[in-house]
Amino acid sequence: RTYADITGEALSTAIERDSQVVGITAATPYIMGFTPELRAAAGKQFVDVGIAEEHAVTMAAGLAAGGARPFVAIYDSFLQRAYDQILLDVCEQHLPVCFLVDRAGLIEDGVTHQGVYGNAFLTQMPGLTVLNAATCDELQAMIRYALTLDAPVAIRYGKTETENVAVWPREKPYAPMWPLLRTGDELAILACGAMVGQAMRAAELLDQQGLRCAVYAADCIQPLDENVLNQLKDSKLVTLEEGVVSGGLSSLVPAWRAAHGVCKPLLTLGVEGLCATQGDHTLQLRAQGLDAESVARRIAQWNKESKA
Repeated sequence: RTYADITGEALSTAIERDSQVVGITAATPYIMGFTPELRAAAGKQFVDVGIAEEHAVTMAAGLAAGGARPFVAIYDSFLQRAYDQILLDVCEQHLPVCFLVDRAGLIEDGVTHQGVYGNAFLTQMPGLTVLNAATCDELQAMIRYALTLDAPVAIRYGKTETENVAVWPREKPYAPMWPLLRTGDELAILACGAMVGQAMRAAELLDQQGLRCAVYAADCIQPLDENVLNQLKDSKLVTLEEGVVSGGLSSLVPAWRAAHGVCKPLLTLGVEGLCATQGDHTLQLRAQGLDAESVARRIAQWNKESKA
């Protein structure tokens, strides 16, 4: 299964059940899993506006103001074009538009397509819930959750799902909280979206060195899970995300800790600088020091230095 498959299944089901659900895209219907057959079945409840992301978002805002439940599917990198419309037309009006943000993170299509800024700019939007799916099951649960909100929400996900990690069961109603995936008593890794898999493998490597790490799936970054952050006030933390460290989880967690007087060591791992690399996703992760082996090495070195 792919994220497109899950999106198509979830939206097709929602469209069949509710005439107010509308799928909108900007020349990328394939990321919604909308085959010609599904598009025909959806009828007027599916709109492709062409390469006009700003128009897609403003159209969604107008539909939502009239009582519809729009889902707007756009690449993470292309959604930047509609920053103004997301802020003023959707979020300032507190309208129930759901953004399905595909290609979030490092991808092989070159510098113009790198989806590494989404968390950073979306968390600046007032009243916008920002979620990051790690698996197809979690994405499906998040889409159902979006239909229950009378407010805007953005769901980000990469090109391929995280394998062999159960973050959120498909049939369990989603809640904006950080599940504990692995216990550990020496430090905790807060991993966002697609980086959950790398965090779990890194924790296994660190366990072989005698460093026991807890791993949380910090997939909702707006709002933050303050219950978990309060539980970890006395713990050393590592934040891990496949995005720029300035503005995303790697900025929000340190800001929360500073505001609450927490002075424990914290390591932020994410994308540094402009992502000009083009090529295989695995190679790009390695180049950024975000593959499991690099993460484990960086955490071990930081942990050693922070004890000095």
